Amino acid sequence: MRRRARASVIALAALACGTEPIELASSYTVRTVEGAPPPRLVAATVECDVSLGGGHLSFTATNQFELGLDVLTDCSRAGGATSEVTYGYTGTAQVDGRHVTFHSANGSGPVVFEGQGTSASRLQVVVPGLVPLVEQVTVEFAPE
Repeated sequence: MRRRARASVIALAALACGTEPIELASSYTVRTVEGAPPPRLVAATVECDVSLGGGHLSFTATNQFELGLDVLTDCSRAGGATSEVTYGYTGTAQVDGRHVTFHSANGSGPVVFEGQGTSASRLQVVVPGLVPLVEQVTVEFAPE
């Protein structure tokens, strides 16, 4: 009886701390960029503003992923054009509890970045070097 009670207390403590394993949904959409809803200004120069307008993240049953971020570039104040481009990564994901490690590659070699499961089945991901002029951006995804 004591073992069962102890196991129940440990399980409740794990749930209270938010350490239960994350189940990856098949598709997610961007809910926040740097803590605010999109579109969100993430970089600016004298000529251009760069905003993140949205995006998606999807997983297959074999933990393959596809991540895309919709980037809006407005260079109209310098006489340039306005454009929208989706930048992305594909690769594999490893899940360890509520922690997700993304493995991808680009022209210069392997890219590894991380995400963390949060409340309400959301996944917060720090995406490196994908958005022009931005070293990394924190994006929260929610199931579609």
